[in-house]
Amino acid sequence: MYSSKSRPVPSKGALRVLYQLAYISSGAALGVGVLCAEERRRRTQIIQRIADNARILRQSPRCVHNAA
Repeated sequence: MYSSKSRPVPSKGALRVLYQLAYISSGAALGVGVLCAEERRRRTQIIQRIADNARILRQSPRCVHNAA
């Protein structure tokens, strides 16, 4: 029923290449994740700076006198 032929085994070189590809792809995925997190942090900082500037402008005496 089943043949007694053994299945082909990949060579050490092929296994090494597969290992390196897996290592590279995991590093690339991690790098993309870090870049996305840094971009999100940078944009959040910019928005916070805009909100702080708006608050400072609203509290400015020049703005308070013009509101009346």
